[in-house]
Amino acid sequence: MNWEALLALLVVGFFAGGLALVIVVIVSLRSLSRRVDALEHARKAAEIAASTARQAPLDPGLAPPPPAHQTTMPTAPLATTPPPPPAQPAPDAPPQTASAAPSLPQPARSPAKIPSARVEEDWSDGEPRAQSPAAASADATHATSATAEHVSPPPVRIPDPPPRIEWERWLGVRGAAVLGGVVVAIAGLLFLQYSIEHNLITGPMRVKIGAVIGLLGFAGAVPLRKRGYVAVANAITGAGAALLYAVAWAAHVLYGMIGFPAAFVAMVAVTAACALFAARHGSLVIAVLGLVGGFATPIALSSGADRPVALFGYVLLIDLAFLFVAEKRRWPSLGLLALAGTFVVQALWVLVRMDSGGLPIALISLGVFALFFAAFIARFETGEKKRWNTTQIGAVILPFVFAVYFAQHHDLGAHVWPLAALAVVLSIAAAWMARTRELAWLSVGSASGGVALALTWTANRVFMMSRAEALELVVCGFVLVLTHVVVSELAARAQRSAEHTQGARGGAIVSAIGFQFVAVFAAGRPYEVEPWLWLGLSLALALAAFRQAALGARPWIPLVASTLTGVTAFVWVAKHGASELMPDPVMWCGALGLSGALILATAWSVRRLGSQLPFWGVGGFVVPAVFGLLTLGDRFMDSIAVHVALIVVLGIQVAFAATAARASALFIVGLATTCIALVLTGTEARRIAPTDSFPVVFACVLAASVIFAAWPAARSAPWAARTGTWRSAAFSTLPFFFLVRALFEARWPGSPVFYLPFGFELLTGAVAYSLFNQRASEDRAQRIGRIWFSCAAILFAAMIVPLEVDREPLAITLALFGAGVAAIHTRIDARPLAWVAAGALVVAFMILDLGRIWGVFPHSDVRVWNWVAYTHLLPGIAAIVATTFLRRAGGGVPATTAGICAILFVFAWINLEIANAFASEARFTLQFGHTPARGLTVSIAWAIYALVLLALGVSKQRGALRWASLVLMLCTIGKVFLSDLGHLSGLYRAASVFGLGLSLLAVSLLYQRFVFRRPTSPS
Repeated sequence: MNWEALLALLVVGFFAGGLALVIVVIVSLRSLSRRVDALEHARKAAEIAASTARQAPLDPGLAPPPPAHQTTMPTAPLATTPPPPPAQPAPDAPPQTASAAPSLPQPARSPAKIPSARVEEDWSDGEPRAQSPAAASADATHATSATAEHVSPPPVRIPDPPPRIEWERWLGVRGAAVLGGVVVAIAGLLFLQYSIEHNLITGPMRVKIGAVIGLLGFAGAVPLRKRGYVAVANAITGAGAALLYAVAWAAHVLYGMIGFPAAFVAMVAVTAACALFAARHGSLVIAVLGLVGGFATPIALSSGADRPVALFGYVLLIDLAFLFVAEKRRWPSLGLLALAGTFVVQALWVLVRMDSGGLPIALISLGVFALFFAAFIARFETGEKKRWNTTQIGAVILPFVFAVYFAQHHDLGAHVWPLAALAVVLSIAAAWMARTRELAWLSVGSASGGVALALTWTANRVFMMSRAEALELVVCGFVLVLTHVVVSELAARAQRSAEHTQGARGGAIVSAIGFQFVAVFAAGRPYEVEPWLWLGLSLALALAAFRQAALGARPWIPLVASTLTGVTAFVWVAKHGASELMPDPVMWCGALGLSGALILATAWSVRRLGSQLPFWGVGGFVVPAVFGLLTLGDRFMDSIAVHVALIVVLGIQVAFAATAARASALFIVGLATTCIALVLTGTEARRIAPTDSFPVVFACVLAASVIFAAWPAARSAPWAARTGTWRSAAFSTLPFFFLVRALFEARWPGSPVFYLPFGFELLTGAVAYSLFNQRASEDRAQRIGRIWFSCAAILFAAMIVPLEVDREPLAITLALFGAGVAAIHTRIDARPLAWVAAGALVVAFMILDLGRIWGVFPHSDVRVWNWVAYTHLLPGIAAIVATTFLRRAGGGVPATTAGICAILFVFAWINLEIANAFASEARFTLQFGHTPARGLTVSIAWAIYALVLLALGVSKQRGALRWASLVLMLCTIGKVFLSDLGHLSGLYRAASVFGLGLSLLAVSLLYQRFVFRRPTSPS
């Protein structure tokens, strides 16, 4: 005898008995506690009723006297109903003789309708149990009625006892039943193990005994269920079902007593019996056991043969049977378990049995099961459908897991259209469920699944994809997106709930944007595929995104979609621009121009949205498309005329979009993109000049400069209060001018170039003049535009002579520009103009006198009227003119700054002119050598200049000039005593000192005569 097995049985029995004893003690304590609470509740209710009955009537003097013909009836006491009969014992327990708790006296009440209770799943026994209506009808149960005519006591409401969990039922009935079933199963397993180890019972006998015990489990539960022991009966039935499953498996697999058909039929019969018992007696435990056993049958009895049609047909029948049970008993968890079992069976077959030839069967089965679950649950009532949402969502989303798995393996098939067909079916099912089941966002999930499988399929073909495969991917993507777009259109026209419409739109947007990312990814792969497929797909999806915005989607959706279209073109050109796949330049540029026009027209069609973002989509497409052209390198130069024309056309499209959106920033983006692209093109001016493309390039650049400069003035209404547009348009003439100049000089070297600044002066001056004529009704933006275009006209006018002379053109242009800006400042009251003029003069001084005055200058035999006067005296005169105009406009720091620049310009000219006069070589430098005549001349010139400044300061009453004179005079004195006296001799020394003395006397006389006058006497 096996004492170890016996000891194990005793231990299990000990623990089972101890647990049962604990359960009995807990149940007894809970029962006693409930009775004490009931007595306390009854006492409080009696006290409240007694206090109400003793309430005194109101003062008769406060109530109006009753009519003479009416008789006052006495107040009737509170009517009560007789105590209710003792509660019947629960059907799960045997009759008990324990005394029931005293029932509470209840006032008489009128019949009240008991509200319906929510049905909950019961995981052990009985019919689906409803919540007790006592709590819902407490007010009606404890309501009082009084027949008093003049005084009605307030209604007495007995406080409800707090809700309690039925621990007695759960522990004493269900817990004990489940635990008993487990203990019996353990005992049976231990006995079976003992019999096998000691060979007490042969294999066939074990099978027969197990079959008899299993059948007895089904049969023996019937009398227990009739007597009310439902939980115990269900536990015995479940144990019998589990034993019969084990018997059928052992008879076929272990002992070979029966063949596969007999074992399969036996297990199916057990499953059917479980479904029948669960539906009839309402036991979710039996249903779960039957469902698990049904799904385990083909796994347990697997013979190694691959019969997918029979397998999935069997699974479909299992799902159908148990879904009917779940529908009848309102068990959504059973439906979810059926879906999980189906998924497990499908996954095992796919991972273990399926080969490339089984892919169609797998896809068909996935689609059939998804539609089956969707169609079956769609039959339910509206209120019941919500409890099945998890099952429905899983039925649609889980097949995408298999689709993504199939997309990862080349050996399962080279085509993507079967996966796309499954995605279309699932998307339609999702849209239908979203409409009928209020699962608004289910379309978003199906759209995400379709994008995931397409991206996975593309990513797993890193280096190889034929044109046919690319075309197949594009067509499938278009069909998937079209499916979601049609669903969105139908939802918008149906005018259902806002959430349903938003969900349908979300699916269309996710599908469109997602497949654009697929196009971008595919365009960057080294596939031998032309760009038309990816660009066409991305453009079509961008237009679909615009349509969703028109239906109510976020306005930023078209911006993202259009930008992705431009990025697709950029990525493909950057990857394949140097290959033989690059299309003809005319065709490629025409396609880009047409794409931009379509995006612009579509953005115009949704302008009623009142948002700028759809028009920004034009810029989002143009910017990457233009810079994609620049990545072509030498191939870009081979067709430069077509590409430059395309750059100008795309820039004009952005300008149109900015005008429609009234977006100054978008106009700046388009202008900046065009300028940068053309300027980068202009760096190759010498390569462009000798080609036949030069006339077209030059004409396109001139046209772009005119169009963008005059664009705001042509339609000034959209640019009201948008100063950035006017500033950028005026400033754009400067880079366009330098580009035109580079092309002009490369084509016609040595030709006069003053035509170019003169032409740009006419352009900017015409715009400024048109704005000047509208100054009576101009707004702030137009006024700023008038100022900027006026400054631009002055700048180009200041360039005419310096560019033609080509001597210090930048510094002299800035000096003349400062004088011109100071002049218009007297007509336009704009304080920044004064600072612009002063700043231009300061920059000119830094270039000429700080940067280049110590350089080498050409010697000229002509005095005064020479190159020194042109390069230093002309800027000095311009500074003097600027100082004069700035003084008229209000003076201040800008005027003082311009005056200092004028003094320094003239002072530098004086020194350079003396150096030129004493120079004996072809080129000279500014130096203060020890030549007596030269040193004396410099000292005299400084003294005379100081006297001139003093005279001007006295006559103009300008303290700054006088201070400048004093500073220069001190410098002269220092030069004489520190330099001249040490290096001069004879008459030069005497003349130097004599001249200095005369200058000082003149200074003294001038100060005494004009600055510090002697006060006149009173006489």
